[in-house]
Amino acid sequence: RSSDLANVLHQSTELTIFAGATDASEFVLAPNKFETILLGPGPFEIAHQVDEYVELAQFEAMIAVYQQIAHQFLQ
Repeated sequence: RSSDLANVLHQSTELTIFAGATDASEFVLAPNKFETILLGPGPFEIAHQVDEYVELAQFEAMIAVYQQIAHQFLQ
């Protein structure tokens, strides 16, 4: 849920739509209707571009977020 993600990130979240290709479309079409999020470090505007990069601090912060999400999910 969006509220769970907001708690982990310690900030509000917003549901948005964007053009791109992920496996998320397969999950939402599955018979069990999985909830999906797309989440990663760095600015979305430079993702998957020729000069794509992510700051090390953003990468390390995202590791902590992934750990918190996993911990919360497995409780």
